[in-house]
Amino acid sequence: MGQTGLKVARATDEEIDRVTNVLNEMAALDRYYGYKYYYDAISENTEEFTELSKICTGDRDDFIDGLFRLINNMRYEVVLFNLRVLMDNCAKLDSDILEFNDQITEAMALLEVKKESEKA
Repeated sequence: MGQTGLKVARATDEEIDRVTNVLNEMAALDRYYGYKYYYDAISENTEEFTELSKICTGDRDDFIDGLFRLINNMRYEVVLFNLRVLMDNCAKLDSDILEFNDQITEAMALLEVKKESEKA
């Protein structure tokens, strides 16, 4: 029997972490609004901005170019597409909290029943 469905490239843990770190660091820049340039805040706080400090190697004018390269190279599309696929196929769409959909919940309950019956 042939396999059907969409095959999706899986985002690696490193890719997910990198997207998370870059976005968290960009959000954290708001605390440094007193700096004339974000470049200064990043280069003076490299422990807090581990990802963004990697692109603070040239002058201030190169920072935006480096930021665009960083974003384009971190495969954020794969990470977000994976999230969308999982949400569409596994999550209960009418819930305000993250829950498995009814089919997955039922399947997990059946697996538990099977495990219990195998123990007996």
